[in-house]
Amino acid sequence: MTVTIRLNRIQGFSLIEAMIALVLIASGVLASSSLFAIAASSDSLARSMGAATIAAEDKLEWLAALYSRNPSAEELTPGTHGPVRSRIINPSDGTVLNRFDLAWTVSFVPDPRPGKGKEAKLVRVEATPVHANGAKNSRSPFNKVFNVATIFSLRMK
Repeated sequence: MTVTIRLNRIQGFSLIEAMIALVLIASGVLASSSLFAIAASSDSLARSMGAATIAAEDKLEWLAALYSRNPSAEELTPGTHGPVRSRIINPSDGTVLNRFDLAWTVSFVPDPRPGKGKEAKLVRVEATPVHANGAKNSRSPFNKVFNVATIFSLRMK
């Protein structure tokens, strides 16, 4: 009678293999965390630019309504006007989400036809993010200035 004994070799990881695996995992986690930071920064910038758009377009609409009532109003004379402080408020709890200084520039639109004149004005509104104390926002992802422009004209007869 023959007895066969089998010895199972248990194989595992060596210390070097485990350390290499840990280094690879750690570098992957660090790389993905930087991507999350970039994504969060981009989201905040998009939110800030959206708020700046709302503030600038609101001022532009206010100036358009003023132009339709009184084209020679002081706010619509050629030159630079402002800044005027604007706040974006959270409607659910009343907290201030963003603050902007709004400045606008008014200039005449020239008519390319000789001897003709247009009663039209080019209006550019610039929204600059600011802190509660009025200082410009110097945090790099949030200090983007937003500009919007349009031409105001009375209906030609």
